[in-house]
Amino acid sequence: MSKLGKGLLITTALVLFSILMVACGPEREPEILVFAAAISSEEPLEKPYEFIAIEEDTVSIFVDSYEDTIFHIHGYDLIKEVKANVPEVFIFTATATGRFEIVTHSSAEHHGSHNHSTNTKGNNHGHNEKEKVVAILEVRPR
Repeated sequence: MSKLGKGLLITTALVLFSILMVACGPEREPEILVFAAAISSEEPLEKPYEFIAIEEDTVSIFVDSYEDTIFHIHGYDLIKEVKANVPEVFIFTATATGRFEIVTHSSAEHHGSHNHSTNTKGNNHGHNEKEKVVAILEVRPR
């Protein structure tokens, strides 16, 4: 093989190796993610918002409602009392993996009166009928 052929072969191999290293490079660093969920009427949402994060990401979820309500992230047990048209924000590190419902319920309801298990079967998922699922947070493993 000529010197030119060997040089071309080595160059091609180095380029392919570089491409593979970039494609299979180190895991992505944790990111700061920003999501928003708003309720603008009593009508149920056609489809809940869907948010996706990776374990160890910092998650910020802005929430807003046309009426006073409570937002609750099941599984993380994070709760925010939201006044009408006054946005609030949840900021936390995604340490638990899985799918977590973000629900609202009337601020007049007694919050401790229902189960928050994410392992219950059926559509109710362990919460009462007055809760509305607003969003689903999916945290994928790193």
